[in-house]
Amino acid sequence: MPKTKLSGGWPRLLLLSALALLIASALQPAAVLAASDWANATKLSQRDGEGSYEPAIAVDQEGFVHAAWHSGTTADKWRVFYTNNRSGRFFTPRRISEDSGEHKDVDIAVTNDGHVHVIATRRLDFLSEVVYFESPDYGQTWPLDDPNDAYRIRNISNSDKNGVEGAIASDAQNNLYFVWADNRTGDYRI
Repeated sequence: MPKTKLSGGWPRLLLLSALALLIASALQPAAVLAASDWANATKLSQRDGEGSYEPAIAVDQEGFVHAAWHSGTTADKWRVFYTNNRSGRFFTPRRISEDSGEHKDVDIAVTNDGHVHVIATRRLDFLSEVVYFESPDYGQTWPLDDPNDAYRIRNISNSDKNGVEGAIASDAQNNLYFVWADNRTGDYRI
């Protein structure tokens, strides 16, 4: 059998070592790679006496972090809160959902044009719906700031039955994609 240049000796050892290192780094979980930063955790929810649940996180094209979650003292008082670190640190969270209903199942996306998109399940009386909130300026203003503007809170599940547990994603062209479960045909379907 003819020998190739890399069939033995130091070149082969170097190639195998490099390959092993590449495979090992690809298999290492991302959380392990960032574990050194865990000691510097930042408390985002600042409301004493209230629980905060179901956080969602998105990173914009400049690398800034946007977070949303629901918080409250009881289920009928759960509201959606939002913050980001575009100023260099996280600002005091602000409520972006209205006072009516219970809000939970929060998800978030940020598009390349600076719009922040949040969805949540809102329960009013005995009916749940998936609602959508939009900020056109990296989270500086929200529908509660001006209820008459084009970025008002919208019901996206649009059903006379229950819509719950939505998720949102965006692509490079700023298109939004929503999914949720609802029972408009009987059993819950996506």
